[in-house]
Amino acid sequence: MFQLMVVRHAETQFNKDGILQGQLDEPLNDTGRKQAEALAQSIAKEQFTHIFSSDLKRAKDTCQIALTRNVLQQDGNLKPSIMLDPMLRERSYGCMEGRLRYEFIDAAQQAGIESNMFTPAEAESYIALQKRAEDFFINLCKMMQTVVHGTGSNFPYGINVLVVTHGAFLRSFYKMLKEKFACVFYNDIGVRMSNAGRTTFEICFPPNKSSETLQSLTNGQDETWLKHVNVNCTDFDIPISRSR
Repeated sequence: MFQLMVVRHAETQFNKDGILQGQLDEPLNDTGRKQAEALAQSIAKEQFTHIFSSDLKRAKDTCQIALTRNVLQQDGNLKPSIMLDPMLRERSYGCMEGRLRYEFIDAAQQAGIESNMFTPAEAESYIALQKRAEDFFINLCKMMQTVVHGTGSNFPYGINVLVVTHGAFLRSFYKMLKEKFACVFYNDIGVRMSNAGRTTFEICFPPNKSSETLQSLTNGQDETWLKHVNVNCTDFDIPISRSR
C-alpha cells in the first residue's frame, strides 16, 4: 500500500487573467507564492518518500516552495529528491496557448464540439492526455510495487508519494481513476481543482495481481484497492483562481 497526494500548481498571472497556458512556462505570481507557502505549512509533517513534479516552472516552483517546511526535507539523510517528469505537464493547447479562455470556448462552439473534447490545431488531443495520465499512474504503481516488495521496510512510516501537476492533467487523471480503476469519490470531483489544492488517495495493490496485470484492470473489478481520502483540500483564505 502507498499514499498518493496530488497537488495542482499555485496561481500564475495567466491563471488570474483567464489565459490558457498549456505548456507555456509561466512563473507563479505573488498570490501563487503565498498559496504555495500556505501549502508548505499544511503539509509540513507529511513524510514523503517519493516526490514527482511536472518540469514546467509553475509546478516545479510550487513543489519546491511547498517542501520548505517539510520535516524530511530538513533531514539531509532522509531528504527525497524531486523527480521532474514531462509526463506530468499540462495539456498542450497548440495554437490556443497564450489566448483567453473564452476564445478557446468560442472556437469549440464554432466547431460544434464540447470544450473539454475540443482539440485546436497543433494541440494534444484529449485522448492523448488521458493516455498520458494513465501511463503515468501505471508506471507509478509498478514503481511503488517494486519498492513495497524491495526496500519498503526502509520506510517505517509507510510509502507516501507527492505529485505536483496541472489542472487539465488532473481532470484526466481523476476521470481515469473513476472509469478505468473504479475509484469511488465521496464528493464532487468534476469541478476544477483550486490552485495549490490537493487530493489524497490510498492505493492498496490488489491481492494476487502483479504489476504487469495492473493495466488490465477495468471498471467494476477490484473496487476496494484504490481509496479516495479527500479532494480539492486547501488550508488558506487566499482567493483561488479556477482557470486553467
